[in-house]
Amino acid sequence: MDWVLGHFCKETDQYFVLKDFSPYVAIQEKTGHLYENDRDKWLRMMVQNISQSGYFLSDRTIQEYAKEIWKIGQYENRDYSRFFPSKDPLLKCFE
Repeated sequence: MDWVLGHFCKETDQYFVLKDFSPYVAIQEKTGHLYENDRDKWLRMMVQNISQSGYFLSDRTIQEYAKEIWKIGQYENRDYSRFFPSKDPLLKCFE
């Protein structure tokens, strides 16, 4: 942590990493403690967090760029055969 603080004291913190760094460290410690001592509660909280996360931001951003800026349609090619050898048993799951 000293390296991080030293770096940002000498450099500009243009992304405001230090603005909420202390609360971030505190919640990471709390989460780690919960993971080590109450795995069931940690698992319930993790599943709830994921289920409430909503539509992944980068996916939505890329779709919006494609539609509104680049004016291109969505790529719908579902032929995965080029990724697998022709006799690969995994290919069956894509049929």
